[in-house]
Amino acid sequence: MSVSIFEIFSRSPFSPLKKQMEKIRECVFKSAEMVDLLIAGADNRKLEEYADEVSKLEHEVDIIKNNLRNGISTTIFLPFNKQTILSVLASQDAIADTAEDFAALLTLKKDLVIPDEFKPLLAEFKGRVVETFEELFNIVNEMDVAFESAFGGPEVKHIFEMIDRLGEKEHECDIVQRKLAKKVFEIEDKLKCSEIFLWPKIFNKFGDIANLSEKVGNRIRMMISK
Repeated sequence: MSVSIFEIFSRSPFSPLKKQMEKIRECVFKSAEMVDLLIAGADNRKLEEYADEVSKLEHEVDIIKNNLRNGISTTIFLPFNKQTILSVLASQDAIADTAEDFAALLTLKKDLVIPDEFKPLLAEFKGRVVETFEELFNIVNEMDVAFESAFGGPEVKHIFEMIDRLGEKEHECDIVQRKLAKKVFEIEDKLKCSEIFLWPKIFNKFGDIANLSEKVGNRIRMMISK
């Protein structure tokens, strides 16, 4: 059964953010599974299958975003400027775009094989990036509670604490990412020139999921602080 835009917003102005975030979560998790496949030594064909699934999920995120964007009108009461909600929707959408770009990077080189020296750090990095995104996911799911309290009291304090924790988790991702970057040059003699170029791009792109998660959290902080 279809749900109208009015019904979505009437529950809470944050229901659209939650609806979009649920699909983004599928996109991020599917791209993270590709890291596991890479570490396990999956072939390019398997990685391409997963990359196609990530791309389809990202397209579904775009459809949700566009439907919500087109459905927002001046007849619907929002406690924020319409552009505020749209900016958060766009920032969330960028996470799915990044997951798709990362998935595509893993399929560019047909014979891409992860060096054993990368595996422990990459597994740790994947876990920290996913944890960072999950913190954002939990924040968005808590927004209804804050809305019901008129953005006052312990509910909002709790969300601010979660956003602070999100920033800490993103910083931890940066630390592991720098270790991975150093590892590339530590073993550069074992790598082809194309791999020396490609691996940092792969690490950076996956790390951008955490960076963008922190960005969305900060936008939410500004939105509910006004």
